[in-house]
Amino acid sequence: MVFSGWTLDELCAKGDAVVDTLLAQTDILVDGPYRRELPETSRRWIGSSNQRIHFLTDRCRSDDPRWTLPNTLEIRYDGESVLINGFPAAGRERLWHRLS
Repeated sequence: MVFSGWTLDELCAKGDAVVDTLLAQTDILVDGPYRRELPETSRRWIGSSNQRIHFLTDRCRSDDPRWTLPNTLEIRYDGESVLINGFPAAGRERLWHRLS
């Protein structure tokens, strides 16, 4: 799964062999820029509602039930640093700001 700030059309139009190689090895592409003011709440792993999901191979399917699970916030501590991945649930913004 690859996240891109560019649309699939923009990536294909680049004519860049490295981009083409990456796309050829990508099962799922999430395209479009992340826009904080457009939070996504119904598609898992997607940051903002303007982003599109492209299933580029048959390995993954759009009807997989994991796509309908709610987004989560993962917090990992390795003894020295904190890694935060995901989006906090509504009303949990204070926790997010305290950790970041």
